[in-house]
Amino acid sequence: MTTYTNRGTKWEWAASWWILLTIVPFGLTSFIGFIYAGSATGNRRWTMYGYAYLAAVIVAMLTTAVGIGAFIAVAAWVVSIIHAFKIRPAFLIQLDMRNRNKKALNEQKISRLRQEAESLLKVQDQVPPVKKQVSNSYSKETDSEKVRNELHDTLDSLSRRPPLVDHADSNAGKIGPEAKVRPKIDANRASEAELASIPEIGIILAKKIVLKREEIGGFVSFEQFSQSITLREQAAAKLGEQLMFVPLESPQTDKELKQGRMIDF
Repeated sequence: MTTYTNRGTKWEWAASWWILLTIVPFGLTSFIGFIYAGSATGNRRWTMYGYAYLAAVIVAMLTTAVGIGAFIAVAAWVVSIIHAFKIRPAFLIQLDMRNRNKKALNEQKISRLRQEAESLLKVQDQVPPVKKQVSNSYSKETDSEKVRNELHDTLDSLSRRPPLVDHADSNAGKIGPEAKVRPKIDANRASEAELASIPEIGIILAKKIVLKREEIGGFVSFEQFSQSITLREQAAAKLGEQLMFVPLESPQTDKELKQGRMIDF
């Protein structure tokens, strides 16, 4: 049985439970399945399909007395079942990528909270605690005066300390050569996830690029790349600034260079 993700067949069929909603007689709940598929993956097109099937059910109910209501209901029911199995591979791939992105974002959030907690603890450790000393009965100052003097010295030392500067916030507003520039991605060596991270490519086109790259042994230029995967003009104009094409080294050529060149005398 064909699998579309690395999570296994059980996970894929469990995630495809919404297809059962399309099997309900006369497609009365087909629209619920498509709306769920769209909301689970963030695909608005599938959500619109769900509303279209809902409209078909409403029209079928309103035209029952005319005699064509049953025909509309049965036709929409059969089409929704075929449509659900057709979009299932894309649904599983997009759902897998969405779950992985959520996990990565949660890990980044936890890491940021830990860093903030550590920085807060460091600031608290830098503040010297106020120590109470046992007063001497023969001292000229009273206990209240000693405590007041210690507090005054502590506040004076804290006021002379240089303020803590957050380098991340100070560099946030800089624009120019110091600003972080996104590096270009090598289309001949990038993984499927790296290619899919580019907005103009996405998950489906990334799989197509990897399969084509393995088929022809790598891309030589951007023109060959755009022709091989049939890019649109708008997408090609944007991708030209985000991709680079470093030729893949041939093992045979490297071997010949190591052995050297033989000369007959």
